[in-house]
Amino acid sequence: MHVSRQRRDIFARVQIDMRYAALLTLGLCVIGVVAYIHQQAPPGEYTQSSYWQSRISADGAKSAHATFDERVSKLSIADQHFAAHAFGSALYTEMGENGFPFCDQLFEAGCYHAFLARAILEHGLTHVGLLRDVCFKALGNALDTISCEHGIGHGILAYMGYATTSLERALETCATLQSASPVKGCLGGVFMEYDIQVMRDSASPVLFTGENVLGACSSVSNDLKPACFFWLNQWWGNHMKHGSFTESLDNFKKLGSYCERAATSTRLKDACYKGIGYWATPEADFDVTDTARLCEAASTSSHDRVSCWSVAAEALQGTLDTENETNLCEGLTGAALDECRERVTSAIGVLDESVWQL
Repeated sequence: MHVSRQRRDIFARVQIDMRYAALLTLGLCVIGVVAYIHQQAPPGEYTQSSYWQSRISADGAKSAHATFDERVSKLSIADQHFAAHAFGSALYTEMGENGFPFCDQLFEAGCYHAFLARAILEHGLTHVGLLRDVCFKALGNALDTISCEHGIGHGILAYMGYATTSLERALETCATLQSASPVKGCLGGVFMEYDIQVMRDSASPVLFTGENVLGACSSVSNDLKPACFFWLNQWWGNHMKHGSFTESLDNFKKLGSYCERAATSTRLKDACYKGIGYWATPEADFDVTDTARLCEAASTSSHDRVSCWSVAAEALQGTLDTENETNLCEGLTGAALDECRERVTSAIGVLDESVWQL
């Protein structure tokens, strides 16, 4: 079918309703993938797509979404996102593209991630640009489509397969989207799917060992290595034990040590520590002091700490203000203190895309 005909058909079926397509915020994108740092899926039926399929089938999508909102809101932040993936997958299975209006930004936009990935897995790469256009039409601007693009990245890789050559072709396909924020969007979805394989029925991701710290980054082109290094932390963290905050501190210390071992340049090291900052805020349940402690545990220098904070501070928008921003830079002196204050202050109340220049 010709693409223009597809576009008309999809828009006719979707009939975007703003009640169900509230704008995604960049802050929600920042914490979206942290659920997959945890080694195993959380227990319980709410994280199973089969459960939500049965609810959608029995009660209808609108009623099922209300139940989803009410019950999943009681789970942990990480588990909420995992459950949102399950709901998005169930929506697509039960309703196809007609289910799109019932996805929204709840729980770090996990519904969008899974829904769009399933659509590409079923229809193939001809739907990539088309689905992004649907997202743009529904959500209003380029920045708000980042979560959609992240889900598209999952779908591209799952459709192409999990071989190294497939990874390369998936990353090339992402480049055609002209994303407002490729590191968080399509590239992030591709790297996450390659590392964790959330769309694969029988996941068998590359195992992390002390001798193999580079993972996918050993094979990607030099221009994409910074983005790959940013996402390495999810692969490393997936092989760590998670539980208490003390364990989190130990884990982040290990993440920092892996950055030191893996990075062969200042640029790659900076990207790696920014990736640590990406996970720190949700791992600390959005507590400013605990987020600072995680970045400090990972860092071996003041510059590393500032790199970690430059991304973590963006995720703390709405929590940070001029009263507590000094907590983030406590203990730094001289030029490092000035740099920290400047970069943290720029993230308060402002979407600072400069921190994503890897």
